[in-house]
Amino acid sequence: MQRHNIILRDSTDVHDALRKLRDHCGAGEASECSLYEQAATTVKDFARRGQELAAVGSQFHAERVVSVDGVSVTVTAKYGAPRSLLGRVRSALGF
Repeated sequence: MQRHNIILRDSTDVHDALRKLRDHCGAGEASECSLYEQAATTVKDFARRGQELAAVGSQFHAERVVSVDGVSVTVTAKYGAPRSLLGRVRSALGF
């Protein structure tokens, strides 16, 4: 099973995340297009909700797994949540 993770945070470029997902899914079979459409809808929905809630000082944390024909995409959104020291170090190093 192929797996792909997308983590959305306050500083995440949603268009870049969707481009990477599109590159990962390819443009071959109809099932891959279906996977992209479902995951892209989830990414856009999570990003919109997260940004709205973070703007008013709330936190938003959600996760959804989209699976089609042995390919799995996990979309995780963490908006407005304080990041741990390890998380900030990993982000600074590009991980």
